[in-house]
Amino acid sequence: MSETVIKIYAVQGLFLYVNEENLSPETLKNWKEHGIKTALAVPGMEWAGERSGGKYKHLSDVCLSAGKEEELTEKEASRLVDAALKKLKLPAGRTVVISDHPATIGAAKKKEFAMQIGLAGEGSLRRPFYERGANLVVETLREVALYEEGLHEPGFSQNIPGVFEGYPDLRMMFGKRKPVFFFDYDGTLSPIVNDPAKAIMTEGLQDLLNDLARKFRIAVISGRDMDDVKNFVGLDNLIYAGSHGFRIAGPDGLFMEQEQAKKLRPRLDEMEKKLRETLEKQICGVQVERKRYAIAVHYRNAPDHAQEEISRQVETLLARDSDFTMGTGKKIVEVKPSLDWHKGKAVEWIMQELGLAGSADHVAVYVGDDITDEDAFRTLADDGIGILVGEHEQPSAARYRLRDTEQVKQFIYYLKSAWFDRT
Repeated sequence: MSETVIKIYAVQGLFLYVNEENLSPETLKNWKEHGIKTALAVPGMEWAGERSGGKYKHLSDVCLSAGKEEELTEKEASRLVDAALKKLKLPAGRTVVISDHPATIGAAKKKEFAMQIGLAGEGSLRRPFYERGANLVVETLREVALYEEGLHEPGFSQNIPGVFEGYPDLRMMFGKRKPVFFFDYDGTLSPIVNDPAKAIMTEGLQDLLNDLARKFRIAVISGRDMDDVKNFVGLDNLIYAGSHGFRIAGPDGLFMEQEQAKKLRPRLDEMEKKLRETLEKQICGVQVERKRYAIAVHYRNAPDHAQEEISRQVETLLARDSDFTMGTGKKIVEVKPSLDWHKGKAVEWIMQELGLAGSADHVAVYVGDDITDEDAFRTLADDGIGILVGEHEQPSAARYRLRDTEQVKQFIYYLKSAWFDRT
């Protein structure tokens, strides 16, 4: 039996759109026993008669007719989602959607469900589900546990295996492919600290990275400005991507800067001034940090209620400005250009520039701790390895986990030992 990957609490309903071969009567029964009301749609299934869909009727509260899978359009998916909510008589915020078709995930994303989960069988692509808004993608229904009780509001716990579980030799993780390493900085190479200017790299890590870079390509991708993170790491033989990848530079003349983002810098100057005059003065402990292509509002040292007020004021500031968007992270709210560019895009660009995109001999390995690193994890969901450091408030697309920055150092040390001390 598949191990449970995610447990979701304080939900009341489920809309399940899956092909019959992906159904699990045992799982449907288990959800029902935990008080979950289910609306079930199976492509091409007739619900009359025991020989067709009748055998599932007693396991679901609502049975919806759905056409053939290949006929499922975004419009039809939206109709099914609306019908499920109407017949379940439950709010979207207390309902989960699970589907083996990306169009259903896309339709559900617009309704603000408690969670959207893609179902991609072994060998199937996961990225199409993430691109349509899936919070998580699993292989089987058995990997999802749903509970009506547990919390006042919907929440979750996720089981991500540790890097060192099952890999006595870390080289086995990469098979016969040579890894290309990508690291976030804050919370990954450096512990999270109250003052961003004092985020010094874990002791001894600089030497380990320098040793590892003798054999492998290494990039550091950070929300910090590129020059800032390069100064913190202090190694010239690495690739650096700042502002979540809006500016990238590395050895041998490697360089890229988003031209569209450059044009928006004067307007960021204006927003920075407004945020300093309001949030920084109004809320004790709030720190506004100007970056080259973003404005970060730190509230780690502010009262507990600060996040709500910061988000409200930033949303008001951006309400009529489609050129910018609000992002979130660990104790941070950010204003950044609303361009189709993020850490995952930066990874793809770097791999392309190195001539390694689509290479059968190389694999991208991304290590990060924050919500913004999920863009990279999702990008590498089908051809790469994502490693989450610690945890954050959203489900993660990472394949493995490291406990904290000290374990990141241990991971790099073992990598160095595996390739240099044993070969």
